Amino acid sequence: MDNLYNILGVDKNASDGEIKKAYRKLAQKHHPDRNKDNKEAEEKFKKINQAYDILSDKQKRANYDRFGGENESQFGGFNSNGFDFNQNADFAEGFQDIFETFFGGMGGKRTHKNYGQKGRDLESSITLTFEEAAFGIEKEMTISRMQTCSQCNGTGAEPGTSVTSCPDCHGTGEISAIRQTLLGQIRTTQSCPHCSGSGRVVKTKCSQCRGKSREYVEKKLNIKIPAGVLNGSTLKIANEGDNGINGGKTGDLYINIQVQAHEYFQRDNYDVLLDQKIHVLQSILGDNIEVPTLHGPIALKIPAGTSHDQTFRLKSYGIPKLNKEGRGDQYVTIKVVIPHKLSSKEKSLYEEVAKESGLNLDGKTKDQGFLKKILGY
Repeated sequence: MDNLYNILGVDKNASDGEIKKAYRKLAQKHHPDRNKDNKEAEEKFKKINQAYDILSDKQKRANYDRFGGENESQFGGFNSNGFDFNQNADFAEGFQDIFETFFGGMGGKRTHKNYGQKGRDLESSITLTFEEAAFGIEKEMTISRMQTCSQCNGTGAEPGTSVTSCPDCHGTGEISAIRQTLLGQIRTTQSCPHCSGSGRVVKTKCSQCRGKSREYVEKKLNIKIPAGVLNGSTLKIANEGDNGINGGKTGDLYINIQVQAHEYFQRDNYDVLLDQKIHVLQSILGDNIEVPTLHGPIALKIPAGTSHDQTFRLKSYGIPKLNKEGRGDQYVTIKVVIPHKLSSKEKSLYEEVAKESGLNLDGKTKDQGFLKKILGY
């Protein structure tokens, strides 16, 4: 491990004020914002922060002066004298929950290092016809989203004006505090309140976004709706939500699917249901009829003696399965229609059939065969 005093350029007997002054000067010089794509400066910046983290803490500094770099665990991270919630986040968070329960917190709400705020997820809806939901379609829609400001490129500063490193957190976006508890010293880290965790201070706000770094824009999207989507389902479009802040991830867009009812088709998952009306004589004598499907009309044989509500299956004439091969089936349910008005000739013919079947119209029918044929019982 490099000599920490040499990293900060101070004497071993330097005062706390001298160490702090040296740290600020070096942190500003080697900050990543001032040295973009400079790996050497980035590594130097890390070492400067590590050195200051130890030398600014009296106990850690004393351990370092005593043991040097031979045993880093004596002056950094988790040791017998304190907890470091920044370097041991996973382990420390569980302990911090316990401390907050028994001791009422440790100086405020627990916070985490700010790596940028994720953009908000957006929600919209789209209405499809029965056929569009079945076979899929590409739809154009317009959304309103928060996008990185085109004038300041997300800095929040008016073009041509300076953006300086935050004097409170020195551009790190966070500040630390050492607190004494019953279990020893605990170092807590929270987002810098002065710069809201950005690490930057804007002197002149952007006139277009008013320093917010983002602006509302209208955006047209071509949404590909896959075949087989269900009514009420949600389609996720990645990275089409609001842009993040301070380099945070972009949110997603969630589209709620609403499918219109069809004139005569109904849907049961990937199966299509159809009620098909036929004349009573077709049910008695049988017939070949044509029924509609999503894939075009198809011939269906109605056997003689078909009952009311009898169902026929048309294999693979249903809806394509979402993200799978194959299709559902179509089920045709027969609805036998009894005529309510008869011509005199039709009535005469029915009466002849009734007599032939042993059905007397005076209510003294001996044989119920005709009723069985007509009503199917």
